[in-house]
Amino acid sequence: RYAPFWKRCVAALIHLAIVVIAASAVEFVLHTREWFAENATPLLLFLYLSLFECSAEQATLGKRIMGIKVCGADGRRLTFPRAAIRTLAKALSLLTCGMGFLMPLLTPWKQALHDKLTDTIVIEK
Repeated sequence: RYAPFWKRCVAALIHLAIVVIAASAVEFVLHTREWFAENATPLLLFLYLSLFECSAEQATLGKRIMGIKVCGADGRRLTFPRAAIRTLAKALSLLTCGMGFLMPLLTPWKQALHDKLTDTIVIEK
């Protein structure tokens, strides 16, 4: 079964909260290293999403809590490069005034723009 839109939204809020808290801690500790402190949030978000979504669990902590996971349209686990490309493709979902994130409401496989671009789906465990 494909993951419902609301579960994806709650999972996103959970993992964004985790990353913002972690980035704030990193920024506090490394405040003298200005470049890293300023870019900690996007860097940590990229690593968090990419590494967790290609892990054995196939899910960020938010997705695990919501009982959903990411896989290829063929049902297989993502490789790190594919997970990284999916994460980067989320920028396109955002650049379309956020409409790319609303696509799961309109597509049969409940895919967002970044899912369509990387041939991935989000399913219930």
